[in-house]
Amino acid sequence: MTRFLCALVALCLLAIPATAAAPDDLPDGLHWEEWFTHSSLDLQQDFAEAKAEGKHLMIVVEQQACVYCKTLHEVNFQRDEVVRATRDNFRVILMDLWGDRIVTDLDGDRLPESAFMRKWGVNTTPSMIAISTETTPELAAHLPELFRLPGYLKPFYHVAVLDYFLADPMIEMDFSTWFKARIAQAETDGIDPERW
Repeated sequence: MTRFLCALVALCLLAIPATAAAPDDLPDGLHWEEWFTHSSLDLQQDFAEAKAEGKHLMIVVEQQACVYCKTLHEVNFQRDEVVRATRDNFRVILMDLWGDRIVTDLDGDRLPESAFMRKWGVNTTPSMIAISTETTPELAAHLPELFRLPGYLKPFYHVAVLDYFLADPMIEMDFSTWFKARIAQAETDGIDPERW
């Protein structure tokens, strides 16, 4: 009977899906998704790997005890549409707004996370900074990012921003006009963007 119970427990444990553990040097209180990238925080290397994968680079910035960071993971990153649009198009790096891990910036500067945040003008969490890999790391270090999401957006708006900036026709219509049309279409389809 004991062998049977042990075998049953072992089978149950094997049935539990494995998830990637957060990096050991990640501060407690930050939130990790299994599809995030385990990064050494060498952004030049991350940039090159993202480019080789046909993706862009995204930095997700959080801080401990951030309620909206938690909401981002518990609400947005539970939606397949949000996860697919992010995971399939970006190599995602998680950083701490106040962290002291050393980051190698795209321009080669080596500095603590908190200094990197000041340099890049990040002062809100969660923040998502998307960096296009359709250039070189040197140019990307001096050009505006593809887009930045400072603060929390509800899932409908979050996906809309990703869709717009990842779409080829984005240059043909400004974001405001496109976004109003998307909201109007949602309402026509009986979708409440606030509750989607």
